[in-house]
Amino acid sequence: HNVYALFVDYGFSLMMVRRFEEAVPQLQQGLARNEDVPYGLNALGYCFVNLNRPAEALEAFQTGLKYEPENPYLENNLGVTQILTGQLNDGALLVVKAAEHAPEVPAFSHNVRILQVVGETGQWPKEQLVLELFYSRGS
Repeated sequence: HNVYALFVDYGFSLMMVRRFEEAVPQLQQGLARNEDVPYGLNALGYCFVNLNRPAEALEAFQTGLKYEPENPYLENNLGVTQILTGQLNDGALLVVKAAEHAPEVPAFSHNVRILQVVGETGQWPKEQLVLELFYSRGS
């Protein structure tokens, strides 16, 4: 078994139980051994968003898209993070793109609906934009 996968999977597990501070170094250690793990980069970005470290989240999601350019989960999460950091137009385009790539994912259509409300009313609804996770076991 690849050592990087042990770290990434352990970090992913910690993230799933919302132990974000503990998850980050595990994910980073695994990704330092093999960066081409998009679900691990997505998990790292997810942790950074939850730790209010948006610049690092943006970097993690962008790196994930470098390896899987059409990944709708990474597109959505990068878009949401861009919106949260004031990059409204770029973020909205990615959120819509994610929903077009994977219309079956409820979180993506939820985010598009929120953007539609903002576009129609100029007001943010009480509902929040959401990030989404994925897991894939590579070779």
